[in-house]
Amino acid sequence: MPLPLMCMLYNNKLKILGWLMAEPIILLIEDQKSMASFLEDKLSQKTDIKIVVARNLQQAVEVIESDAKILVCLTDLNLPDAEEGATVPILRKHRITTVVLTSNYSEKIRKKMFDLQVADYVIKDGPVALEYAVNVCLTMVENADKSIWLVSKPSDNATHLRHLLNNQGFRVFLFEDLSELSKAIKGKVPDLILINQINELGEGKTLKLVQLVRYYYSSSQLPIVLTDGAENVSECIRMMKYGVNDFFNIETSTEEFYVRLRLNLLQAERYKEIEYISQTDSLTGLHNRRFFFEKAESFYQDKRLDNHFAVMLDIDFFKQVNDKHGHHVGDKAIQFVAQKIQQHFKKFLSARFGGEEFAVCGSASSAAEVIDICESLRKQIESDSYAETGVAFTISIGLCFNANGIDKAMSLSDEALYEAKESGRNKVVAI
Repeated sequence: MPLPLMCMLYNNKLKILGWLMAEPIILLIEDQKSMASFLEDKLSQKTDIKIVVARNLQQAVEVIESDAKILVCLTDLNLPDAEEGATVPILRKHRITTVVLTSNYSEKIRKKMFDLQVADYVIKDGPVALEYAVNVCLTMVENADKSIWLVSKPSDNATHLRHLLNNQGFRVFLFEDLSELSKAIKGKVPDLILINQINELGEGKTLKLVQLVRYYYSSSQLPIVLTDGAENVSECIRMMKYGVNDFFNIETSTEEFYVRLRLNLLQAERYKEIEYISQTDSLTGLHNRRFFFEKAESFYQDKRLDNHFAVMLDIDFFKQVNDKHGHHVGDKAIQFVAQKIQQHFKKFLSARFGGEEFAVCGSASSAAEVIDICESLRKQIESDSYAETGVAFTISIGLCFNANGIDKAMSLSDEALYEAKESGRNKVVAI
């Protein structure tokens, strides 16, 4: 080969490797062109992460040894230039999370793959299986942001469980002392708590721990999973009555462990999504009226807080904005006001009450602080509304201090808002 051509090919290879090193990737190893294209398309529809396709073992090794940041690899077992399954030991040697996708089912090979600590083993037996394989890959990527608290006395089984969790990409924190977890649970919450062997920890202490966790978080918010021997099934069932989500035999297969773990995490994620939808105004991203009153009521009952305040505000002549410019402009106006409320009252509880009405409550250092925030918000809406929405408008604000409960507070701030409207609009009135 002529030297200039060799140099050009070498430089191109360096460029490719440099590109790979620049950002995280998902590696897809598949020799069938149509299947590779299908899987790449499915992955690309669900993530912005770069997908790199290798059609044989040689190409795969080049990517693996390039120091590219491979988040997860979806690999076929049969490649034209390698023995069956040859990619997996190489991937695992480099500690790359690996999902196997194959057309041939063999219990012997399946066991071998899990012995090599693959994240999953999926049979290509239809569109549902392919969709599952793609979702598992993306779950492996997301697991890097998930934490699991493993509660266990030192044992071989605890080491094994921690190893399995690390293999799925989770951040794992080991608690050997239940008192440490009792303190930690009052702060940052994990995505799941895994309790290993009740008898080793003590049945009474484990029960108290479960009850403590459930005091702060429901079973939908924070899953608790037990693992124990078959001889302790009755104790595990009893724990489920007090708030444990699931349990499985300590001798269960790796595959079952992974599947049940994912299902518990998925259920918690779905709950959070539903909870968010039920608490949030879809147009603005602010809290909705129902959530506002739930939180504000407990806030007003907290004796440790003082200098309570409540704010009601709305857009002046909003009906004219809608009638003259259309509802799409009205929506932009509402979103603009909501954005500015979040910026000015970021330390406090805010909500959209409906239409063009908004509310805020909190505890401030002084009445002057709240009035200053309200004035700053009012002035910014007046000065920036046209540039941001295409229509000039203003807001009126009413507020009150130290009312006896949230209902009274909202009633008084509504009276103040009415006074602001009656006295000319585009002003702040406090009572």
